[in-house]
Amino acid sequence: MKKNGGELKEAPRWDLATTIIDRRLQEQVDWLQGQDLNHFRQWLSHSAERQWFRLGDAAPAGGNRFSPRVRGSAEGHPTGPEALSLRKVLAFIEAQHRVPTIVVLARDDDRKPERSGTYRALAAANQDPDQLHWSFRLVLMLPAPECEAWLVAAFEPSTKTEREMLPSLTKELRFDPTQQPHRMTSTKNQAPTDAKAVLARPTQKDSERVNQCLTNPPADWRNRCKASGLPEFLDGVDQHIVRAVAGGRP
Repeated sequence: MKKNGGELKEAPRWDLATTIIDRRLQEQVDWLQGQDLNHFRQWLSHSAERQWFRLGDAAPAGGNRFSPRVRGSAEGHPTGPEALSLRKVLAFIEAQHRVPTIVVLARDDDRKPERSGTYRALAAANQDPDQLHWSFRLVLMLPAPECEAWLVAAFEPSTKTEREMLPSLTKELRFDPTQQPHRMTSTKNQAPTDAKAVLARPTQKDSERVNQCLTNPPADWRNRCKASGLPEFLDGVDQHIVRAVAGGRP
């Protein structure tokens, strides 16, 4: 993972999504345990420098923005900026020489109703075989308010200092961020309740400690994040990715 100062950098949602997906595959598909998952799934990208698509990929170098004709409405509602942007990116992916079987839509909720509503509507619509907008299936990852909240919820005190620090932080915030991650905020001014700021407190800005939260979450992590979008993501992973890989057993 590429992190700096206890805050995820470069590709926070990529690190989070792929780690969760790979762990889920090995938990749910017994014959994958101990196997090199690269033999059973492959991540596709538009760039040789990274393994994921980003919104900006619809505007390739050279200034010629990819502009498919995306109009009309989504699920009977007027198409707003979030929907237009997302549908352009999905159309861009569909137009690639190699089209993925499954696309993971990963973006922070950021407490933006239009964003969360748009992503959920498009992802839900694309699960119906009679209403497929693209040739691939969609898995939604929409951490609320942002991906660092899931990492805070995965934090388990392991030292005397950490065990003493968490009650103090809970008293300051007036809620336990490890148990109620949805109550944190997503801000640019580093407010005390900002998920990035909260994550930096118990991890002491230690990148390895942040990584432990991701790679070794508590057993009740799903329940802790029930209002933060994690259950929906896990269900989507099981329904589409785990099922697809399990069905391809040699």
